[in-house]
Amino acid sequence: MNAKFQVSEDWVKTKISILQSKKILDPLALRMVHYENAKRQIIYIYKTDLINRDFYKKFLQDEVNDISNPIIGLVWLLNSTRKSNLYTDLIQLFNSECINDRLIFSLESEDEIINSHALFLLEILYSRTKLELKDISEIIVKLIHNVNNITTYALSSLLNSVFNEKDSKLVRTINFECLKEQFNKLDLNYLYSWSKIK
Repeated sequence: MNAKFQVSEDWVKTKISILQSKKILDPLALRMVHYENAKRQIIYIYKTDLINRDFYKKFLQDEVNDISNPIIGLVWLLNSTRKSNLYTDLIQLFNSECINDRLIFSLESEDEIINSHALFLLEILYSRTKLELKDISEIIVKLIHNVNNITTYALSSLLNSVFNEKDSKLVRTINFECLKEQFNKLDLNYLYSWSKIK
């Protein structure tokens, strides 16, 4: 994350004002106009053009599997369509070996932001599909034992889903003493994120 986001509120406000003046950012909310428009168009077309539904499914499957699309984009797509009739079909497109490979690759990345994005996607798939964690449980436990200010929010979401589903095999492999030690490294700027691990 750009350091200016953390230390200069005035800088952030100035940049937001510039984006709003150029109509790139919605003046009434912090939402990207092109993102909102794309989401609404996808939902509308999918709902109304039933004749070409198979074409849209194929198109979306290709987009889901395309490794040039960032994982956080897939998270946004799933979250933004959750209340639409597109969502049921869309979530099924993630039951592919390609997605599993991408998740493993991203979870093992040295980049903690990439780890977080993969954890967010994993939480969605785990809580809303029959995704099995057994093949990646060792990777998840390693991330839990090394939780930090960057990964804590995403990990907490996944952990809460795992505990709610009582996935005891994964839970039994967590070394809670190791997790407790990480709390000593807590940064107050990330207190909200850390507080979600409960």
